[in-house]
Order: sequence, then C-alpha cells, then structure tokens
Amino acid sequence: MTVDDRFTRSVADWLDDQVGPGTPGYLDDVLARTRQTRQRQWWSSLERWLPMDLTMRLAPAPKLSLLLVVIGLLVALAAIVVVVGSRTRLPAPFGPADNGAVLYGSDGDIFVMTPDGDRKAIISGSTNDFAPYFALDGSKFAFLRATGGPGQSALMVANADGSSVHSLTDTLEELSDATWSPTGSHIAVASRVDNKLSVWSLDVATGAQKTLVSGMRAESLAWTPDGRELIFRGETVGEAPLTFGLYRVGADGSGLHSIRPPTDNGEHWQNPALSPDGTKIIYTQWDPYIGGRLWVVDLDGGNLKMLDFDGPLASAYFASWSADGARIVYHRWTGETFHLAVAPSGGGHAVNIGPAMPQRGGAARAAFSPDGSKVIARYDGDGSTWILDPDGGPGVLLPPSAYLASWQRLAP
Repeated sequence: MTVDDRFTRSVADWLDDQVGPGTPGYLDDVLARTRQTRQRQWWSSLERWLPMDLTMRLAPAPKLSLLLVVIGLLVALAAIVVVVGSRTRLPAPFGPADNGAVLYGSDGDIFVMTPDGDRKAIISGSTNDFAPYFALDGSKFAFLRATGGPGQSALMVANADGSSVHSLTDTLEELSDATWSPTGSHIAVASRVDNKLSVWSLDVATGAQKTLVSGMRAESLAWTPDGRELIFRGETVGEAPLTFGLYRVGADGSGLHSIRPPTDNGEHWQNPALSPDGTKIIYTQWDPYIGGRLWVVDLDGGNLKMLDFDGPLASAYFASWSADGARIVYHRWTGETFHLAVAPSGGGHAVNIGPAMPQRGGAARAAFSPDGSKVIARYDGDGSTWILDPDGGPGVLLPPSAYLASWQRLAP
C-alpha cells in the first residue's frame, strides 16, 4: 500500500463519518422501481420539436457584463433610428405624389411658395434667372440663366432649397426644351450643338454630353418611365419638303424612328404629352373647320383615336395628364371665349376651370399638381399665373410676373 492509497482511504473514511456512506440504503428499491417504468416516447421530448438555438442553455453572464451588453444594444438601436430618420424619402418619378413647394421665376429671381402660402426668393441677385423646373424626385431643380443676347442662356441646377447653385452648360443657342430623366441623373436638351439643331443628353454629375439626334428641331421632350427612350416632336430642317412627326430614340442614341408616319403638315403632332405610365401619347391636330382636336395614340403607333367631349362643339388642344393618368387638362375655345377644361383622359364630361379669356389671349400652359387636387396655369394673354381647382372652384392668383411655375413632388 502506498502513501497515496492510505491518504485516499483516510479521506473516504472521514467523508463517511461526516455525511454518511456514498451509496444510499434505498438504492435497491429505486433500481427495482425503474425496472418496471417504461422509457418515455421519443416524440414527447420538447427539444426534438424546437430549434436547438431556442433550447440550448446559456451560462448566466455576470450582471455588470449583461448591463453593458444591453446599453450597447440600445446605443446601436438609437444610432440606426437617427440614420434612418435623417434620410429624406423620395417619391417615385411617376404617378401620384404629395404636393410640395411651388417654384417659379419672377423679375429675374427664383421664388418658392410653400404649401401654406409663404413665398420667398431662394436665388436672387444681379443675374437674370428664369424657367425653373423640379426634378421628378423633388430633390433639386434646373433653371435658365441669361448669358447674352436673345435666346442665349446657360442651364443651371440647384438643390430644392436653392443651395449649391452651379452651371451645367456654357451658353446654349436656340434652346427649345429640356427635361429631367426619371432618376434625375440626366437632362435631355433640345438646342443647337456644333451649329446643328440637335437632341442630346447631359449627365448631371459629370457634365458629359451625348448627342442622340442631329439635324432635327425638337420640342415636347419626354422620357419613358424606364428611362430607356426619349419621346419628342421632331421637325426636319435644311431639306424640302419639311416633315413633322412623333419620334422615339434610345437613351444611347440608337433606334431613332417615327411612331406614326411623318407628314408635311405642321398642324399635326402638336404639343404631344406622354402618359404617366408611358403607354400613350396625347397630341393636338388642327382641323380647318373646327380648330384643334385631341388625339391619343399608343406608344407603338397603334389605337389611334380622336377624343370627344360633351357640351357644345369646341376646339380642344394642348392637353396634359394628371399624375394618375385618369384626367387631362386642356384648352377649350368655343369661338367667343377661351377656358381651360378638365375631363376624363378618354373623353366625356368636361368642366371649365379658371378665368375666361378672349380669343386672342387664349394660350396657356397648364399642369396638374402631383396629387391631382390642383392645376397650375400660366396665361400668355395677360401674363397671369393661377393655381386652380380642377373641379371648377375658385383659384389663387400668383404674382403678376410669375412664369413657368413647377410643382415639387414629395413622397406620400
């Protein structure tokens, strides 16, 4: 027997004296009972039905460590809330949206009118700035700055609050139209480039320019909702006979073709407007006996249809769509007076809105607000700009020199 054996036995004897023998006296009874008890069925174990990560037992953490973990999680959650809350939600580029501020040029400055009616200049000074137009997401706007003689201007851009003003182009010649792409990354421009009337695309971030169409006068530019094509009214130049038509071209300059066969009659295809879903175009065609008539055609050139409206026979022309595509606002002339009118986009009952104008003062530019509850209109005859009720109620007159107002789209 070794010293270790003696020590082990001594410890064992001492433990028996203190707490009793290691084997209980009733062990034989316990073993007899367990022999008679059936094993529990496999399906009765809860852990077989729950994921292991829900049933595993975690060792308890010290109270101080647990407190620090909780504090850390709360701090991280608060940071996430701050970051997410600080991001400005942007609306979709097409379809109904909430009404934001109204932007307009007046006396060489750019003004904004908030939804509650407050007005203030956000770009002012010695420069002559005009024709502001919001990007479709409402985060920024473009405008023109006079740079020289008649018809000479530079394209500018600024944030929605008037900050970060900078030029996108040098002086442009014979600018006839410009419009934002759905993403706000590009602006399509119709002007003279290298002594040729052209349609070109401008990268807002880099200033890079790409010619899409050369040798054609263009107006009424509109991007398709996916941004892959540009729609416009085009007029050939430099060769007789001149032709007029509706055209579409890829954003990369490929695939230029007419939607319907062009015509040598300049009274056709006037003021085309693409529907918000990008499937139809509404345009004006002049009739020598009645005056203007509104026509609708699918983007692929099919389903050509003339719209009819109830009431006395009237000239109808220069239409634009509501954001949901359900209604149009257009010009209506009965032979004595001119009104703007609102009607279903497929024709039908029309409601006159806004002030009545004499025949010679009838031209106006009109557009629905983003949510469709208002119409904003600029009357060329007296230079007035109105915010109108599309159901025919009273309107609000903007300052006399307000010009080409644009309504900001906000996320619902």
